[in-house]
Amino acid sequence: NGVVIKKDVIMDKPQAQSFRAIGKRMSRQWSPGRYTGTVVLLRSGRVIDEKHGSVTVQ
Repeated sequence: NGVVIKKDVIMDKPQAQSFRAIGKRMSRQWSPGRYTGTVVLLRSGRVIDEKHGSVTVQ
């Protein structure tokens, strides 16, 4: 319930392709439930693209 991880990345120069990863070492197993993630691409403060993903842990 809420933001667990958030990271803002500023691209210093134009790039046709880029890969970024974010995470943290788990101290315990995930509790059962539905987990969601969102990635937003901004350019000059405007949303260019947005992707959502989710997984259910049983």
